[in-house]
Amino acid sequence: MRHLRPALLLALASAALSAHAAVVNFDAYTPVETKVNPLDSEGLTFTASYDAQYIWGDNRPGARNGTQSLIYGFSSTTITRTGGGAFTFGGLDYGQSFFSVPTDPLTVTLNLVGGGVQVFSLTSTQSFQTLTTTAEVTSVTLSQNSGYVAIDNVRFNEISSAVPGPAAALPFALMALRRRKRA
Repeated sequence: MRHLRPALLLALASAALSAHAAVVNFDAYTPVETKVNPLDSEGLTFTASYDAQYIWGDNRPGARNGTQSLIYGFSSTTITRTGGGAFTFGGLDYGQSFFSVPTDPLTVTLNLVGGGVQVFSLTSTQSFQTLTTTAEVTSVTLSQNSGYVAIDNVRFNEISSAVPGPAAALPFALMALRRRKRA
């Protein structure tokens, strides 16, 4: 049992420092149709390049799912981790919103940890669709140059640099071996 103690402590520390999963759904904001820029919500910050970003109710034209959403139009919105740092982008729901129908695709640009980008070109419709990914990113930029886009259920995991990797377990393994040899 004494030999397992360091390994057990390491496992408990890893569990305590593991990634935190979250979904941003914009449902807590009132009143609806409120202009918000930037918007800090549940660990993420949403910043529009143009000052047209709103919390939108489900009774408005466009994509609806029974809950509120965030809309922006004729510009881009960048998603970052509040306070900075990387995060795992799990995806989001997106659709056409308001009265204007987009004539160009929704471009989703993932700025990847370590450099590089991953780009998705999506067609917005009046029904929500889902983009799913597991990319580790520093930011995500959604660009729509025509019409309004609604987003909802933005999924992410915080990445904690404090989570010990396999190399961090080496001192504990050596201590356990040393104790075993003495016994």
